[in-house]
Amino acid sequence: SRRAKGDRRAKGDRRAKGDRRAKGDRRAKRDRRPDHGEGGNNRSMRSVKYYDFNGVGLALIGKSGSSAFGRAISFASDPKFLRIFNESRKNERVRSQVDHHIQLPGWQGRAKKIENPDQAIIPVRNPVERFRSACAQEGKSAEEQLTKVEAGKFTFHTRKTSDYLRDRAKLYKFPEHIDDIATVLGLAEIPRVNESALNNGPKPVLTEDQLKRVQQVYADDIALFNSIHSPGQEYVTNS
Repeated sequence: SRRAKGDRRAKGDRRAKGDRRAKGDRRAKRDRRPDHGEGGNNRSMRSVKYYDFNGVGLALIGKSGSSAFGRAISFASDPKFLRIFNESRKNERVRSQVDHHIQLPGWQGRAKKIENPDQAIIPVRNPVERFRSACAQEGKSAEEQLTKVEAGKFTFHTRKTSDYLRDRAKLYKFPEHIDDIATVLGLAEIPRVNESALNNGPKPVLTEDQLKRVQQVYADDIALFNSIHSPGQEYVTNS
C-alpha cells in the first residue's frame, strides 16, 4: 500500500509539473504572438505605433488603411515575400492557404514599427465612416460599440485618430490621399486591402441619436478631418 501510495504521489507530482509546464508554454506562446499594432484591450493602449519605412513613420491606425499600408510595406521590404504571394495567385488552393496564413495575425504585424518617428504621417479617415467600419470589423452593433467607446473602452479599430498626432506631422485624408502617401513612402502604389464587402459584415446604419453620439465621442477627430485641405498638410501643436 505504501508503494501504491508513493506511485500515486509521484504520478500526481508529474501531472502537476506537466500542467505548470503547459501553462508556461501557453504564456510564452502568447508573449511571442506577432504585434498587430494596438490590439483590442486597454493594456495595449499605452502607446501608439507607426510603420517605420524609408525614414518615415506612418501611423498604424485601425480602419484607416493599416492593412493596405502593412502589405505594401511588407512587400517592399521583402521581395521574396512578394514573389511567394504573386506565385500563389496562380493556384486557388495555394492562394487560399497563403491568404489564410497572411491574415493571421494580419499585415499590421509583419512590418517594422516604431513609437517615436522623426517624421510622422497621419492617415485621417472620416470618423463616422471609420466607426461604422469598426462595427462591421468587430461584429458589433452600433449601440454595442457606442456603449464601449462612451465608457472610454477603445480598441485598435476605434481608438481616436487624434491620439496619434505629433508636432509637425503630415496629415492625409484616407482614402482620398492614398496615392500621395505612396509617393512619400517611395512606393509605386498601395492596393486596397480588407474591403468591407469582402472581409467584413455589413456596416450599421446609424440612427439620428447614434450619429450625434458618435460625433460627440469623435469631435476632435471630426475637426481634424475637416481641417485637411491638401495632402501633406502640416499639423502644428498649440503651445
